[in-house]
Amino acid sequence: MSDSTGNKFSIKENATFGRLILNVKNYEGNRIIQLLSNDEKLVREIYMDHDGKAEFTYLDKGMYRLRIIYDINKDGKWTTGNFLTGQQPEPVSFIPLEIEIKENWENELFWDVSEKNVKKFRIKDIRSPGRK
Repeated sequence: MSDSTGNKFSIKENATFGRLILNVKNYEGNRIIQLLSNDEKLVREIYMDHDGKAEFTYLDKGMYRLRIIYDINKDGKWTTGNFLTGQQPEPVSFIPLEIEIKENWENELFWDVSEKNVKKFRIKDIRSPGRK
């Protein structure tokens, strides 16, 4: 008696993915570069301890954001502050643009991380119909 099971799966072609090359410069120290989806969920992260290139390969097409965590205590993660001891959280900065990744496309960006960019919040204009 023979018992067999079959599994089918498919693999995407390399041409269906995009690639992002990020040239990071002007910060002496450890940092975590995070690639975020358009709804700001973590997609991937790269730990860097010197200026240079960070590559994000095999990315699905879509819109992405970049965030940097200045890893001052070198523990490889974002450290929150401590109110009781007066310790501030590790600084976080965003690149001030959205990045479009296309199929079979390579994007190369240069990011001067000495300039701290704060996240720009989207403010919705909520007015009731009766007020102006």
